[in-house]
Amino acid sequence: AAMARNNDAYARAQREAGVAGGAILALACEDIGPDAALVRGRFSRSRADGSRLDEAAASYLVVRLAVPGGEPVWKVAVCLSGR
Repeated sequence: AAMARNNDAYARAQREAGVAGGAILALACEDIGPDAALVRGRFSRSRADGSRLDEAAASYLVVRLAVPGGEPVWKVAVCLSGR
């Protein structure tokens, strides 16, 4: 719940700063076990007119979760770093 609140606040601040979209510039995934991985990404942020506002980097710990009666799914457990 805290991660979702923080993400919502971050997204709101980005919109207020003029961010209207973006793109994934680079993405790398490193297995750290059968049910966990470290994902590193570099992202661009753009204004409504398509011009680039800035770039950001972040790393995420993702984990595979069991789904009763379904296929396991991968979810972000925590954002480890930003900028």
